[in-house]
Amino acid sequence: MIYYILGIVANTFVMLRAFPQIFKILYYKSAMDVSYLSNIFIIFYASFWMIYGIITNEKIILLMAIILILTSFIIIILKFVYNKNNSKLQKIMQYLELLNNN
Repeated sequence: MIYYILGIVANTFVMLRAFPQIFKILYYKSAMDVSYLSNIFIIFYASFWMIYGIITNEKIILLMAIILILTSFIIIILKFVYNKNNSKLQKIMQYLELLNNN
């Protein structure tokens, strides 16, 4: 029973790990420091946890995996949206275009 409770507590912290990052991206409207690759890896390993949760019928593991996948997708989408509208990135791109033209 104690192992089950420890598993629930651990899974809760794993599920909550992305929310501060999502709130920071939304607050600052920037995701320059966020890595696409790390979130893709999270989606990848959470998919395996989801499969394991389905096979073993562990609802807590399944829920954790689904939330991990969803929050990582949200972070990737926010990174795409805010990097596209980021003025610093646009200035760098304009500067590189000027260098290319000269």
